[in-house]
Amino acid sequence: ALVTAAANKVLTAEGLGALDIGQVRPLIGLPAVEIFRHAGMADHAETAIAPFRAALADIIGQHSTVFPGVRNVLDHLASTDWQLAVATNKPTWLAQLALTRAHLDHYFRRVQGAEELAHKPDPATVVACLNALGCHQGVMIGDTTFDILAGARAGLATVALLSGSHTRDHIMSTGPDAIYTDMTDLHDSIGALERLASHTRPHHQTPTWALT
Repeated sequence: ALVTAAANKVLTAEGLGALDIGQVRPLIGLPAVEIFRHAGMADHAETAIAPFRAALADIIGQHSTVFPGVRNVLDHLASTDWQLAVATNKPTWLAQLALTRAHLDHYFRRVQGAEELAHKPDPATVVACLNALGCHQGVMIGDTTFDILAGARAGLATVALLSGSHTRDHIMSTGPDAIYTDMTDLHDSIGALERLASHTRPHHQTPTWALT
């Protein structure tokens, strides 16, 4: 809803029709420019990015709530010495702003945006997180096909959540190692996540958790 609202603010200023959330949802996870190409700005979509990000920064983290189960999962992982990171297609500053406003920023040792790297499903942002934390393996948790593909291409075990914009069939087509309805469901099965990590990394390494 926030992405749709920010995009529509820009489209209105351009004299174009607003998009509904159903039109925007399939584009979530792609570079933001794709929203504006889809909306009829094919020849100058790049010019929409700066005002879009400014509009999103005005509302991100202020008119939204953290999904149920998120804090419980983060608390558990942080208390058991997981190193947590965010690999996102957003600019780093915007992702950090969202985490700070949601009071989640203290959980993460690294926030890596795609302003200078290839966007997911390319694994570049995930690899940058691993390199920054000195890890070679871990678990990628995400709610889009782009997250799962990026994690797998970086050599990580992958956990898919069905709480995002992609359907179960779409998510399953990428072959995640595990799938959960949402973060509450994941928290209820946190032991399985730890076992997955232990099977995909050397015993002496601390696992990394990457979240879009």
